[in-house]
Amino acid sequence: MRLQRGQALMILMILLVTGAVTLFVHTVSNNKLRLEQDNKTASVLALAKDALIGYAASDSNRPGELPCPDVNNDGEITVADDYTGSNCKNLVGRLPWKTLGLPDLRDGSGERLWYALSNKFHANGTTKLNSETLGELTISGSFPASNVIAILFAPGAQLAGQVRDSANANSVGNYLEGDNAIADTNTPTIDTSFTTAPISNTFNDRLVAISNDQLMPVIEKRVAKDVVNFLKNYSLTNGYPFAATLTGMATCSASSTTGKIPLSGSNCPALMWPAWFTANNWNDVIYYARGALSVGSTTGVQTLIIMTGRPLGNTQCNGSLKVQQTRGPSATVCDYLDDTENTNGDTAYSAAHLSATYNDQAFIVAP
Repeated sequence: MRLQRGQALMILMILLVTGAVTLFVHTVSNNKLRLEQDNKTASVLALAKDALIGYAASDSNRPGELPCPDVNNDGEITVADDYTGSNCKNLVGRLPWKTLGLPDLRDGSGERLWYALSNKFHANGTTKLNSETLGELTISGSFPASNVIAILFAPGAQLAGQVRDSANANSVGNYLEGDNAIADTNTPTIDTSFTTAPISNTFNDRLVAISNDQLMPVIEKRVAKDVVNFLKNYSLTNGYPFAATLTGMATCSASSTTGKIPLSGSNCPALMWPAWFTANNWNDVIYYARGALSVGSTTGVQTLIIMTGRPLGNTQCNGSLKVQQTRGPSATVCDYLDDTENTNGDTAYSAAHLSATYNDQAFIVAP
């Protein structure tokens, strides 16, 4: 009898240990699978974000603009299907992966990415687009954000109540949840609010945002490169132009060595900028200087430009705090440039890195 009880106890212990091991292995396997899915989702979202920024930086029509969302899930943007005239059919749709030159990206659950776009930034748009153009989208919840230009969504696995058959393949409510599930059409009453939340049985969207502060410094580098090349070529025949005043009509001001990029004037003949440059008022967000200058530790600079970025608050103006830059236009250099080194009136300029209180980007034109 004792032997039988001992054997029974041994069998019970074996069963308990086996069950515990099985549960442990199952849990570890599930956690490993979830981690792999999360890593894949993060990877494709990052790849898509880089592709969108690259598209905006290389656009020859209006640097900074982004493709309309893909509303019929064919991966590319085409006339009539995805936009008409200068408007997108919808400001929430699939990521146009073919148009972006990407592979058919899928998140960790095997779903294609979704994409929301600020109306001011869509391709073929007519809004003036430069450093000061802010995103219209906002994100609430776990990771709030404002001034958002575009949002990428990984929809995750199908949740209760969602139908993902061919008939509902382009229905945002069957892929995204909460505020994200509102299909924003290109009308004056579009909803611009989106949300983040912890993963649950009712919400599993993963979001990545693109803000002005993430997109525009890249666009400014592209624009600066074009401006530097244009001024170099212009100087071969005409020399470097004089500057326009900060509050003037963008014409060359005789003997003026600091101010804005000039567009025309008798003191700078044949100054023919690209159409996208003048149409989007890029001259208003570029500071221009010539003379015997220095940028950081670089001396002997003859001509430079500074991309001013968007207006900031809490910047330094000749040693005092400027709560908010107001351009409007303004005759005060502190309303355009951020560092005391750039606003004190001497010939030395800063080469500091971008930060929350500094978004000047200096580029040497000559020599």
